[in-house]
Amino acid sequence: MNNLTYTKNELTIQGKTVTLEKNIHETKMFKDTVIVIFTPDGTLDNVIGLDMDGNQLWQIQDPGDELAGKRRFPYVGISSANDQLGVTDFYGRRFFIDPSTGEFVGKDIVK
Repeated sequence: MNNLTYTKNELTIQGKTVTLEKNIHETKMFKDTVIVIFTPDGTLDNVIGLDMDGNQLWQIQDPGDELAGKRRFPYVGISSANDQLGVTDFYGRRFFIDPSTGEFVGKDIVK
């Protein structure tokens, strides 16, 4: 079992605490990657992936106009189903990402 706990900007992964640069909104363990959404603060790329030691593997990038259109919003939720990882933005769009790279692989709309 993978233990994840957090308070403000401190994340504990299996008993090891790491301090991140921003306050944490939500975390989720997906395979061997810890997904962190920072509390929305006006920045848009507020999702990172960490390894089990707390080292940053990637930060989500702009999904581009083809996936997101011209309007972008901060991410506010993490979901996983059928071996897919998704992050949902404030507008209700769920973007599927590769957990090992943070690259976008698809999109749908969450109701």
